[in-house]
Amino acid sequence: MKFLNRSYWEKFLGLTHKAATKEDVMYMPIKKLGLGKEFNRQCKTMGFKTLHEVTLIEPMELVELDGFDYNWLSELVKFLNERQLLHLLQPLPGKSVR
Repeated sequence: MKFLNRSYWEKFLGLTHKAATKEDVMYMPIKKLGLGKEFNRQCKTMGFKTLHEVTLIEPMELVELDGFDYNWLSELVKFLNERQLLHLLQPLPGKSVR
């Protein structure tokens, strides 16, 4: 089965043959991450093409964006937590949450 073949997934996700770090997923197109259709639609509405772009927005600004809802946030948190990347969603040092 080609779905179990590592090279298939590397090609599908756009990975090269070099070892990928867990943070590489932050720079891949969101539509290639295997997240839900609604999550992808909401990311497009909010103008995000990668998860890295999501993490550049302060949490209080994020909740104000058109397209944001807590189901979307829940899916994002679950995805990042499963990859031990949830810390990337926190506010940047020196910027307090208002």
